Amino acid sequence: MRKRIHRISGILNPETDRLLIKEAKRSVQIFSLNGLGPIYHCREAIISFLRKKDSILQIILLDPDANTFREREVLENDSVHRIYTEWKATLCILKDIQLDSNGTVKLKLHTDIPDRSLVIIDALNEPDDYSKMIINYYPDPKKSGVRGYMGGQFLSEFILERDHDSFNKNRDFFKEMWKKAVTKDIDNLLKHHNLS
Repeated sequence: MRKRIHRISGILNPETDRLLIKEAKRSVQIFSLNGLGPIYHCREAIISFLRKKDSILQIILLDPDANTFREREVLENDSVHRIYTEWKATLCILKDIQLDSNGTVKLKLHTDIPDRSLVIIDALNEPDDYSKMIINYYPDPKKSGVRGYMGGQFLSEFILERDHDSFNKNRDFFKEMWKKAVTKDIDNLLKHHNLS
């Protein structure tokens, strides 16, 4: 197992998510409140990834019809429904990605209180030296007006022995959320939210 210096940063380089998705060989998994950051910022990288044979894209977002979504809006002092508008933009971009790539976008919605966001590459089955993830733990929910991205962010690489614990815990978290979340059809969601 190769050892390297591991840097933990309050805010990662804005290009980190795009670079990770460009590196992805087999799978990209995204867990987020509304997903706008990685979906919008990495649109072209995701399209390119989905054009690869047997590529898998799994996305779990918070259900905007759930009470936990409204609670998050209150927590972030979102009186103009910015979070919901970003969620709808994500949905439209996902449809755009689907059309441009002819790839399969697997989308699920959950209702749990969000406490983190994740971008995971190549860890769908057993993680290997290519498996990496961006972990963003949301700030203390008792602090009103603080947005999720303002929490602690870091890059976790399975190849680094010191990252195994955080990597495996967050990978298991994603797997459990994937089992619990409800599969949704993008076209039906677009209609439900008056976007088509």
